[in-house]
Amino acid sequence: MGKKGQAFIIGIWVLSLLSVLAVGIGYRAQIALKLSQYHRDRLKSRSLALAGLKIALYELNNDEDKNCDTINDRWFNNEAVFQKVSLEEKPNEFASIGFVDEIDGKKQMIYGIRDEEGKINLNTASEALLAVLFQWSGIANPDDVARNVLIWRGEIADAGRVYEELGYAAKKNKFVNNAELVLVKGLDFKDCQNLKKIVTVVGDGKVNINTASDTVLGLLLDGLARQLNPQGAWAVFAKNLSAKIVEGRRLKGYFSNEDDLRALIAVTGDEETNLMSALCLAISFKSDDFLIEVSGNVGKIKSGIEMIYCRSKDQILFWYET
Repeated sequence: MGKKGQAFIIGIWVLSLLSVLAVGIGYRAQIALKLSQYHRDRLKSRSLALAGLKIALYELNNDEDKNCDTINDRWFNNEAVFQKVSLEEKPNEFASIGFVDEIDGKKQMIYGIRDEEGKINLNTASEALLAVLFQWSGIANPDDVARNVLIWRGEIADAGRVYEELGYAAKKNKFVNNAELVLVKGLDFKDCQNLKKIVTVVGDGKVNINTASDTVLGLLLDGLARQLNPQGAWAVFAKNLSAKIVEGRRLKGYFSNEDDLRALIAVTGDEETNLMSALCLAISFKSDDFLIEVSGNVGKIKSGIEMIYCRSKDQILFWYET
């Protein structure tokens, strides 16, 4: 082979190597461009989520009725305001404020803010109420688990050393978030997920009768009935009173105060009278702590923020991002 042939072959090899190098550089440039676009969209989706939080806080702090909080307030369920918060006229870039709830046995998206004080407080619930709550959730040995919660809160001694068996000591203090329930003996992650929609760790322990779900109201009255009558004979009276309150709330929309509640709900017999008195000590009509769940959406990229906000202190109590 002559020198010209060798040079030709070398030239072919050089061109081949340059082609491979060019393809590699192009591929790396393409990946870098996609990563850059991803980070840009990720940042934009988080900014949209933060904008959604601003809208939610505005609605909370500009509530027209300062005396009570109800399911009729603009912040509770308002698809027009919370379904799509857009900063620009781009249909695939927006924020949504809402949560998934179960209504009539079906999961539905509710566009609004969740009232944490419409739930049962894990830090103040009595042993009887906790047992009712765990029984409703289908948890095995609900009475034992309720007692394990009291041990975890430090209200009774761990005489049976149930936490030593798990390899760690009881906290002997309040819950700081719902996820801490997984550390309670007898509960697991699935139980915590099921309980999330009806339990909280913030607030003074009183349940807002205007925003509590029918389920929470029924559980609260059942727990009060068991406190007043540990034998369980008052369960039927709790059920009857719960039905009356649910119907009264449906017809009127909300109760303004205790006098309003007592005037609208007719109680019969000593059992219902005593239950109503106990209920009035356990409920409120105005709330202070709210759970805001917002997602920022840019195409297929989503950024989620979950925040618990104390309105009276203008303070963030909990913050989690995904």
